[in-house]
Amino acid sequence: MRILHYVDENRLSWAQAWIQLLEALRKKGIENFVLCRPGGTLHEMLAQKGFTVFTCKPAIPWAPPLCACIKDVIKAVKPDVIHTRLSQAALLGGYWGKRLGVPVL
Repeated sequence: MRILHYVDENRLSWAQAWIQLLEALRKKGIENFVLCRPGGTLHEMLAQKGFTVFTCKPAIPWAPPLCACIKDVIKAVKPDVIHTRLSQAALLGGYWGKRLGVPVL
């Protein structure tokens, strides 16, 4: 199974615990990919643990059709499911997941 985790942030207070969850999923054979904003510490922390990380800064987050960078990542990863964290990620990931036929949690 391939999961695209979309967090519309670049720093997380709960990053360590979340990365531990991703590592546990990986041990069960689940392929994890992460989409987050550029900059910050999250990208580096995930890359150090061997996760594939994509970055995207949505141009106009309140207008999902204009945030094509998210669509491009979903098409590249071809996930079985998209897992969103935080409200902006839910809006944008939900929009593009529905249009591309990928279930969103």
